[in-house]
Amino acid sequence: MPLVIGPDSDSPVALRGDLVNAAAVPGSVAMLMVVAIGVALGYRQAKRHDVAGSDVMRFIS
Repeated sequence: MPLVIGPDSDSPVALRGDLVNAAAVPGSVAMLMVVAIGVALGYRQAKRHDVAGSDVMRFIS
């Protein structure tokens, strides 16, 4: 009997792999959200301090 790893398999290894894959997707989405929020907050803070903010924005662009 061949070992089939995938959603049609009854193997506990496949089930464990599916759980890991299902947990990895929301984790990466959460990391992207954290990065986006950090960039937005940093941009707001840079806009508040006019001299430093213009230097930062000039450096980025």
